Amino acid sequence: MRTVLSAAGLLALAGMAIPAMGQENSAGAVPADTEQGVSQVEFIPSTTLAGNLVYGADNLDPRPSDLLMTIDSVTPAIKNCIGQFTHDGLVSGLDFGPGGVLYGYIQTAPSANNLVTVALGNGASTLVGVANPLGQTVTGMTWSGVAGQMFVCDSGGGVWPINHLTALLGARVPHLYGDGTVPFLIDIAAHPVTGDLYGLDIAKDVVCKLAGGVATSLGALGVTVNFSQGMDFDDSNNTLYLGVVDNVPALRGDWGTVAIPGGAFTLIGPIAICGSTIGITEFGDFAIARGGADKCKYNTKKSKAKGGCRTCPPVNTTICDSNQACNPGQCGKKLKSIPCPGGGGGSCVVKGKGAGCGTCP
Repeated sequence: MRTVLSAAGLLALAGMAIPAMGQENSAGAVPADTEQGVSQVEFIPSTTLAGNLVYGADNLDPRPSDLLMTIDSVTPAIKNCIGQFTHDGLVSGLDFGPGGVLYGYIQTAPSANNLVTVALGNGASTLVGVANPLGQTVTGMTWSGVAGQMFVCDSGGGVWPINHLTALLGARVPHLYGDGTVPFLIDIAAHPVTGDLYGLDIAKDVVCKLAGGVATSLGALGVTVNFSQGMDFDDSNNTLYLGVVDNVPALRGDWGTVAIPGGAFTLIGPIAICGSTIGITEFGDFAIARGGADKCKYNTKKSKAKGGCRTCPPVNTTICDSNQACNPGQCGKKLKSIPCPGGGGGSCVVKGKGAGCGTCP
């Protein structure tokens, strides 16, 4: 979930051998009384998703700040390019905190060490506070529901608790392997049931369990990981997902799962591309939206196709806003339009009435 090399650095390496280890280089609640339309939030009926929605920070978008985008956890070719972060700098941490709020950590200048909240509809970021990692480089972030705590990691093997309301960092806990070597942590993820912390070490190409200052490798990933990486658990099924930049069969951003125990990486497929100009997507970090009740529901009272769309939902059906991790009171009362569910051009005028939080058929 961290970024290890800039877009320019990746571009320079696109036709060259990639080293075995990367080199470190470098809110959103919708008011309940608002009407929502395609100009504000892109709504995707849940039937278009095979898995859960993944929010990622694309570090390779050519515009000044990183781009917030989504993919499907099961079909990473399904994408939604949402909008740019307000704060400029490399996004190295991203995860959902309490109340379905998406938090981001900006690693580099001009917004270095800023903890922000991120609006799911357009990517706009709002400053929470500035952390002081005491000369360390924060490379990843995760929320532990078990501990009720946000954590960040650094490239020197350290893990810090961070107050998600103030950005105040607690005491750093360094980690070592049994042989005394330091893990080059590029991201961390908290298991949704046990609360165990796992780190991605891009020096050894392994996922390791972090506990009591000790790093324990789960086993070889079986893929060489470089540059920015992201890692997060899907709370609906306890699966650990990994977004990597690798060079097999060519330089690209790949999406897959990590076995616990065992540590082996299983490829699902390449990550869809939004703004990248070099043909790959590099997630500085990503966060998987919780499933089940975390969708804003709308009942369609009208459904009319515009601009050539041929797949609009029928009247008197329920559609979900898959772009918003939902809690009661966070959904708009009305929905005016959605992008064409089948992709391509056009849209649907739906006249949807808010139906709270829940799941869609």
